Amino acid sequence: GRLHAFRKLAPSQLRETDCHYDLRNEILQTKGKLTEDICFSVAWDWMFKGFTEDGINKEVSSTIECARLNREHHLQSLAIPETSLLFLAKESIAKHQLETKIRASTKSLFGMEIPQRQSINERCKTPADVVLRGILPSLQ
Repeated sequence: GRLHAFRKLAPSQLRETDCHYDLRNEILQTKGKLTEDICFSVAWDWMFKGFTEDGINKEVSSTIECARLNREHHLQSLAIPETSLLFLAKESIAKHQLETKIRASTKSLFGMEIPQRQSINERCKTPADVVLRGILPSLQ
């Protein structure tokens, strides 16, 4: 996810390449003269990444493709998917290293796996190695 803040509608003109250009002009023409009332919005954006390697790959690649098309058409994206993808990779690498260390430390003297009790929430989480394999094609 990504936390961000932005100013709500201002009466000033936008650049023609701004994704809100047409909508802003339409509102300004409809409403007439607006005053410069400052209003900020704080939001937490998130992206569904999928559960399986293939599903993660499809979700991430379609997001990256949309950002590429926006750049190609000189449109501003509201999201920063490339940066988000890099942070997902960074987080998943650290999580994978931790998962590997935990698995190695749970073996008994005889080399047998000792079952660990997991909460429902932990069982529903996608393993880090699956996430990493899913996002790899988009990082290449």
